[in-house]
Amino acid sequence: MLPLDELNITIRRQINGDTSNVEYLLDGKPARHKLLLSKRAKQAGNFKLIHKDLEYVEKSLAILTTINSSTFFNIDSNDDIVKRSLFTSSVITYGKCFATGELRGVKLDISFIKKIFTPKLLSRHKNIIEIRNKYIAHANTETHEKAHTFIAFDHNPPPNRQPRTYTHAEFTAAPPLEVTHEFLQLTTLLKNRIEEKIRELLDAVMEEPETKKIIIEQAIADLQEHSDTNGIVWSFI
Repeated sequence: MLPLDELNITIRRQINGDTSNVEYLLDGKPARHKLLLSKRAKQAGNFKLIHKDLEYVEKSLAILTTINSSTFFNIDSNDDIVKRSLFTSSVITYGKCFATGELRGVKLDISFIKKIFTPKLLSRHKNIIEIRNKYIAHANTETHEKAHTFIAFDHNPPPNRQPRTYTHAEFTAAPPLEVTHEFLQLTTLLKNRIEEKIRELLDAVMEEPETKKIIIEQAIADLQEHSDTNGIVWSFI
């Protein structure tokens, strides 16, 4: 089964308030299509949602590698704000692919990725999930954020001036560039494996009886549409 772009299929989306309508165009004209609702067909669609998430992560991390800023976050730096936002959303979206959801019905697990990740990338994957669970989602680590309360004394305090107490908090804008590159690498590998999985499922869908029935019904409808007024069916060979 060819990807959409190789079939000259484009998607036209119309947004009306909170709802949107999607129309599929083949060579610029509305495509005749029917929804496939078998178990495999739904799985292919659900894996496509995961693929879409990984595409987002891949593009976000690619942008992240181009931003030069310090490791620790500076609230007054626009680059730091963008960098932290890109990294945080990438971790959340990547982790989402390994979480169970009622809508998707499929999720990735460790057995799926062990076959495609080197030990080094598998370790980085576990690290990214840990960042998601302990830092971004639940604030349960000091590795990426720390806070201190301290008292400061003047070197030559004037009379009657008391020392002051302060608080200071810091957290990382994003990990070192090497980590980001490894995160990007494992995301791309995983996205490519998902593409293969979708193709495998779509090939299997084409062999299902219900799909073959739909193809035959459409062929009959096409023949009837091209019949002449006397009911003679022309042969297109």
